[in-house]
Amino acid sequence: MKKLIITLFASLLATPALALDILLVNDDGWDAPGIQSAFRVLSESGHRVTLVAPLKNQSGRGGAMNTRVGSYVAVKREGERMWSVDGTPTDAVRAGLQVILGENPPDVVISGSNFGQNLGRAGAHHSGTVNAALQAAFLGVPAVAISVGVQFQEHDQKPHPFPSTLATFDPAARLVSAVLEGLEASGQPALLPPGVALNINVPAAWVVERGIRLAPLSAAASVDMHWEVGDRPFGEDGGELRIGFGKAGTPVPGDDVSLFQAGFVTVTPINGSADTWQPIPGLAEALDYSPDP
Repeated sequence: MKKLIITLFASLLATPALALDILLVNDDGWDAPGIQSAFRVLSESGHRVTLVAPLKNQSGRGGAMNTRVGSYVAVKREGERMWSVDGTPTDAVRAGLQVILGENPPDVVISGSNFGQNLGRAGAHHSGTVNAALQAAFLGVPAVAISVGVQFQEHDQKPHPFPSTLATFDPAARLVSAVLEGLEASGQPALLPPGVALNINVPAAWVVERGIRLAPLSAAASVDMHWEVGDRPFGEDGGELRIGFGKAGTPVPGDDVSLFQAGFVTVTPINGSADTWQPIPGLAEALDYSPDP
C-alpha cells in the first residue's frame, strides 16, 4: 500500500506521460459539473477522451438497463467528442463501447466524477456511477468510478450549494489521471485484472497531503436515506410517503466509510459479485439437495 501511495503522490506532482483513450461516463447527466471537469482535466492531461453519458440525471439507478429489444433510444452529439444517451448509465456505457467507439475500444472507462460519495456495500450497489464502471468491466474494459463527497452542512450555501464539492472536482480528475499513471507504472500486464474495477471516493476539500488508502467496502452506510410517513396523508388505502434522511451506521475501523470520514481518499477494488458461494448451515437440507460426489 505504501508503494502505491508514493507512486500516486509522485504522479500527482508530475506531468502525465501516459496518453490513453478514455470513455467517460456518469450518472449525473452529460452536462453535470463533475463529468465536465473530468473531460476538461483529462483532455488537458493529454488523454483522448470521449464523453458518452445520460441525457438526464440518473443517480441511484444502479445497473438498470434498457431491455426493450427492438426499441430505439435517442443519442445526440452535444459537442466535440461529447454524446448524450436518453437512458441509464449502463445504457450509456453500452452505447459508447458497442457503437460510438465501436471497433476502437478505449483503454479504460472512467465513471464520474459523481456529485456525492458512493461508499459501503449498499452505496456501491445502488450507485449508477459505480455500476457504470462495473458494466465496463463486465464487457472486458478496465474501469474506474470516481466520486466526490458532499458536506451536508453546505446544502443551503449561496450562490451555489456544496461549494467544497464543486471545488474538488478538478483535483479529483487529476487524481484519476495519477491513478492511471500509477497503474501503468506497476508493470502489470493490464491496468486492472479482468472483471475488476476501482471505486474511488474523494472527500470534499481533500488535499493530496491527507493521503490515499486502500479499503474494503463497509457494511455500514455512509448516509441513511429511508422511506417514512411525512406530513402528507398516508393510510390503509395509500397516500404519499417521503424520502427521509437520518444518521448513518457505525463503520468498522479500516473500512471505506471510516477512512473517508477521517479525510482519506478511499480506493476499493470491486468485481460486482452478487453471490455468497460459501457453506450456509442447514441450507442444503432445507432445499433437500445433495451435490454430486
